[in-house]
Amino acid sequence: MARYAINKGIDKSVEFKGLRAQYLLHLFGGLGAVFMIVVAMFIIGLNPYVTTVLALILGSAVISIVYKLNHKYGKHGLTKIFARMSRPKYIIVRSGIANVFKKKAAKQIHGNKLNK
Repeated sequence: MARYAINKGIDKSVEFKGLRAQYLLHLFGGLGAVFMIVVAMFIIGLNPYVTTVLALILGSAVISIVYKLNHKYGKHGLTKIFARMSRPKYIIVRSGIANVFKKKAAKQIHGNKLNK
């Protein structure tokens, strides 16, 4: 009989060296951007030592920022922050049907005050 291993990692988020889920993508995207900047600096003809030092500084900054965000917001926290930022502060209704609800609410409030 054949034996098959059971995958016990179902429904768990991906984790690599403490980074979870979306932060891995942020880290790889940030490091990819640093790599593109370094390549552009080499193509322009900047001093290789300056380019290397800038690459190390930018790379370490990206890594530290992503680890801080991972620690501060957790697995889904950053997504919640972005959702909260994209939510409108006010909802403005300019249709006539809104007036019906406003009048009905005002009538209920004033009606309750009179009954007491």
